[in-house]
Amino acid sequence: MSNQSVHKFVTDITCDACTNAIRKSLTKTFGDRLANVSADIATKELSITMNHKGPGQAFTTEEVFEALKKTGRDIG
Repeated sequence: MSNQSVHKFVTDITCDACTNAIRKSLTKTFGDRLANVSADIATKELSITMNHKGPGQAFTTEEVFEALKKTGRDIG
């Protein structure tokens, strides 16, 4: 069983600086629970990989979505 979960969103990202700003904000929220943030600028798809909170305790997409909304990005 994996100790990580991946959450995908479509956002208004236009460059690597957008992705870096999101990564910085989510790191403040989740600390070392944030494993990775990657983006496909062409499709505007953002992938957020989270380490679980504890054994069998994954972050929900809603929890990640709420934190992502706080970055000020438009999320589709």
